[in-house]
Amino acid sequence: MTKTTNPKKISLMLVEELAEEVKLINVEKKITWTKNFIIATAQNKTHLRTLRESTKIWLKKNGLEGINPEGSEAESEWSLLDLGDTIIHLMTPAARDYWDIDGLVEECLIVYES
Repeated sequence: MTKTTNPKKISLMLVEELAEEVKLINVEKKITWTKNFIIATAQNKTHLRTLRESTKIWLKKNGLEGINPEGSEAESEWSLLDLGDTIIHLMTPAARDYWDIDGLVEECLIVYES
């Protein structure tokens, strides 16, 4: 990355795009390969695709180009964007419940929660 990400701004952008249960979590206590997780719930698969594209556009406008999300298929219920120091998890309610990433990092500091 050529610029440092601002995870709080990304979290607020996701709230503006109607993502639900947005959490910014500092995971350095538990994970060594990144600093932050942003976890956000999309209302459905269509909303997930919209959030993913809106996030890519926002990142590009803010100097973070070349971000290619994982889970870009039309039927995907989880999309991940790796920004290096911040990992963005966009998930449907079913995927968020099933994978329980929140539970994996529950001991970590929640920096922001919508």
